[in-house]
Amino acid sequence: MPIIQAIKPEDRWNMDETGIMEGLGTNGLVLGSSEKKMTLKKHPRSRSWTTIVECILATGIALTPLVIFKGESLQHQWFNHEMEFLQDWNFTASTKGWTDNDIALKWLKEVFIPRSEPSSKGVKRLLILDGHGSHTTDDFFTECYDHDIYILFLPAHSSHVLQPLNIVIFSPLKQDYRAELALFDHQYESAPIAKMNFLYCYGSARQKATIKRNILSGFRATGLWPINSSKALLNRFVTSAPKTPPKKDQATPNKQSRESFKTPRRASQTRSLSTARRALFKANSPTRRLLTRIGERLDQQGTQLTATKHENNVLRSRIERLRPKAKATMIALQTSKISSRRINSSKRYAIHSSDHKRHNKSSSRIYVTSGS
Repeated sequence: MPIIQAIKPEDRWNMDETGIMEGLGTNGLVLGSSEKKMTLKKHPRSRSWTTIVECILATGIALTPLVIFKGESLQHQWFNHEMEFLQDWNFTASTKGWTDNDIALKWLKEVFIPRSEPSSKGVKRLLILDGHGSHTTDDFFTECYDHDIYILFLPAHSSHVLQPLNIVIFSPLKQDYRAELALFDHQYESAPIAKMNFLYCYGSARQKATIKRNILSGFRATGLWPINSSKALLNRFVTSAPKTPPKKDQATPNKQSRESFKTPRRASQTRSLSTARRALFKANSPTRRLLTRIGERLDQQGTQLTATKHENNVLRSRIERLRPKAKATMIALQTSKISSRRINSSKRYAIHSSDHKRHNKSSSRIYVTSGS
């Protein structure tokens, strides 16, 4: 519209909400014993949700934020009067910590309209925001109409392309907030994050993120100022084709595919399974990492099993050597007269006689052992 295009950059505003968990910091690495099922870490991670309403100008200025705490009402002990940067901030509370119709209207009346007043009377203002339900009420429209404020609603699911706050401001702001929270955690030994500490960490992070260079970069990247529609149309999220999953093969799986899905018992089998299904498993996908861990665990168990088998074999052989031998079986044979020379030449024969007279007889009885 020509009337909107004629609005100067010092009257072009972008407003959006963002949410932060008060005690949620950066990701970290926790080391623990493998013999325990879990490892506990002390941290100040309060799960209370807080919403912040931010508004920026195309010339590089940011309005003071509106902080929405979770609760029935605001408590005086949440604030510290020594924090000078909180003097111009706005605070309210809701049961869930989210914005609603009344809070959006309150922000419009008490924050945006008086603090974005144009330099000359009768100048139009442009407010760019998303289509949240709290922005589309009759009271919100009426208030904007009475103060010559044009509303530009962004298309649904386009904040990552057309919203300056989302593209440039909120991401570094949350990153800086988590860094401030980690520093606070280190200095105060995981003390609970109270509202006052949350405001201190957020205020420090906001001061770094809402600088003029970032704000100007956000409006420029979206094409909202200077006006450039090609910025949005040529955005990589718009031009890139959507990624669709590969079509499943409806044919009966062959023998090789059935073999590749057998339960792996060695690390080599898990690697073969990963290689055979490379089209389904990305290089850094959790599935491939899981298969690698399974393979390592299988190798460890295989090594332990081999060592156990070896120990069993050694113990079994010792038991066999210590076991008492069975008695030799005696077989009686009748034979004729045998010379003493033949008897002495073989150690396997023993002459059994009761006395010397029987030994001298022409017929004698000889016993042969079946064992050694």
